[in-house]
Amino acid sequence: MKPNALLITLALPVLLASAGTSMANIALPAIAESLDAPATNVRWVVTSYLAASTLLALLSGRLGDVLGPKRVLLAGLALFAVSAGLAGASSNLHTLLFARALQGAAASALFVLPLTFVAGTRAQSGARVGWLTSMSAVGTASGPLAGGYLVAGLGWRSSFYFMAIAAAFALILSYRVLPAAERSSAQSQPARAKSRNARATGIGLHLALTALVSAILVGALVIGPFFLAHGLKLGARQIGLLMAIGPVVSIVSGVISGRIVDRYGSSRVISAGLAFILLGSLAFATLPLALMATGYALSAMVLSFGYQLFQASNTTLVLSREAPHAKGQSSGALALSRNLGLIAGTAVFGLVYDTLGFQMTFLFAALLVAASLAIVHSTRNKELDHETKFA
Repeated sequence: MKPNALLITLALPVLLASAGTSMANIALPAIAESLDAPATNVRWVVTSYLAASTLLALLSGRLGDVLGPKRVLLAGLALFAVSAGLAGASSNLHTLLFARALQGAAASALFVLPLTFVAGTRAQSGARVGWLTSMSAVGTASGPLAGGYLVAGLGWRSSFYFMAIAAAFALILSYRVLPAAERSSAQSQPARAKSRNARATGIGLHLALTALVSAILVGALVIGPFFLAHGLKLGARQIGLLMAIGPVVSIVSGVISGRIVDRYGSSRVISAGLAFILLGSLAFATLPLALMATGYALSAMVLSFGYQLFQASNTTLVLSREAPHAKGQSSGALALSRNLGLIAGTAVFGLVYDTLGFQMTFLFAALLVAASLAIVHSTRNKELDHETKFA
């Protein structure tokens, strides 16, 4: 099997899972009008998907460890296709919400399991992880564009039918291309205990860092438009262009970040990623007030690049240290931490912005990252001792 075929195949589930959120956002007004439902209720079309994919991330990873990641990923793609078709055919909001919850449950496998095929391999593990994180950004960014064209031209149902067809194609391709993986093999009790202890002592810090970094990123996305509109007095077109900078940088820098990980090692690049996030937070606290839109753009570039550096290195390190039978569960834990960080960041940084303003919000973020860097630095030697050496 050619490596490129594997990476392209694994990209499709990640794209679908990410687009499943952003594409549905565009369809919400049309759904509310078509089903004669209030906007507050229709928002659950997105919330039910996110809640199910978050809550079931650990279970999907564990099932992948026990049954084999290919089996569970194929089942997830099949359920995603069926539930998307059901969502498109829904005649009332209750049926649509049920279908979206099923689709979110399927998306948990699509988010979690592709990483288990590439992380921890000897050759270019970081670059492959970076490729998949880039594809997640592509799915998030392209979902509104594709959804907008579909809803405008064919109606809101077409966006769900499109996802169903795309998932069916990904299912066929995955069945043909992905390697069959062995089920979790039986281990002796001492071996299992050693594996559990290693995970418990090694993964906690990385899960906390994942949640923090995700919270800061989503905080910038949530409060950014308000600051640009009310603080810098920019119009909608300018705001849209500035808010697109972060996703574009994430898309471009994903594979680059992964290659940096392969060259310099995960532990070092985690520190570098956090340093860029610290620099980006400080830039957000100072540059937009001095340089206006240019300062905001530069700050977004630095923060987004730091985020991708961190994601590629942190994911590679966590999964490279896991035994094959435990990669799915750890990937699920990372996904759960990331989503919890997104939820917490929306609430916490929104509250800090409403209370203290834009500048203090990012000074607060910088303080949190600086403390995290100090903790990472204090444990760096231990991490380097445990880290897998890549060829």
